[in-house]
Amino acid sequence: MAFAITDDQARQESVYERLSYNRNASTIRRLLSETHVAATDRRVRFVGLEAYIEAGGTILRDL
Repeated sequence: MAFAITDDQARQESVYERLSYNRNASTIRRLLSETHVAATDRRVRFVGLEAYIEAGGTILRDL
């Protein structure tokens, strides 16, 4: 289920190959989203989510 955070199969395979013994969901989600900026980042608060979305940005959300 953790791999469902992205639909990029190549990225999923890459992360799967990087996993060693630690295959818990939080590690998988962290590795899949390591290139994204967290919503708690100061840059996000500066720009604002609404302005980011209006400018065409996308937001990655997880259940």
